[in-house]
Amino acid sequence: MIERQEHKTQHVLEQQNRVKDGIRATAINDVVFVLQQVLQNYQVFEEETVDDALEVMAQLIDWNALEVFGSSVDIFKEFLKSTKFRTNALSCIHAFVHKGMDYP
Repeated sequence: MIERQEHKTQHVLEQQNRVKDGIRATAINDVVFVLQQVLQNYQVFEEETVDDALEVMAQLIDWNALEVFGSSVDIFKEFLKSTKFRTNALSCIHAFVHKGMDYP
């Protein structure tokens, strides 16, 4: 993941934006689909993999259109019932609620 607190050169920032724009344009739907498959079939994956998938989803929500994740909300809600996955499920919901807003 990209650390936002680092001081970066303009060149590095432009490179990172080109990568993100490329993912948005060509691969984000596939990436989200794969992550959704991990979450929907969480029983066959290690807990760390499932938790990481939730963490990545929260990060992706922050810099992609919400429409890409609309079908994921019910998945996130289900993971709120699990103490193992609740923190990152809440991070996903937090990302929806605070999308496009300044963080405190």
